[in-house]
Amino acid sequence: GHTGIGMRLTASNAHIARVNSTWSLVFNFHADVMGKVIHWNVEKVTANNCKIKILGIEIASVCGTIERHVKDEADKLTENAEVVQAPKLLKKLEDKINTAIGSQVVIPLKLSSNNQQELIIV
Repeated sequence: GHTGIGMRLTASNAHIARVNSTWSLVFNFHADVMGKVIHWNVEKVTANNCKIKILGIEIASVCGTIERHVKDEADKLTENAEVVQAPKLLKKLEDKINTAIGSQVVIPLKLSSNNQQELIIV
């Protein structure tokens, strides 16, 4: 099969605050590696030894039912992206953006000199 990998970046608890006498955007940073099955061929699912016998007489076979159920469940796996454990990839991200996952980020805002004392948020 084929699997896609991506990054989910999250900024939570975002707010404007005065930090060291400068208005700043402050938020908590988090990142996850996400994986999604893009293509998975499950056409050749076969079940064996799934015949129901009573007194040695075969009365039913549930092989087809089992095969369909496995295919249906496999198809469901391709619908959603899931969090993947990839610590080396997350470390590379941290190194590239120079920010630790789970840390609080502070970005100073550049305001014109006559607006430096008062910031109105609508």
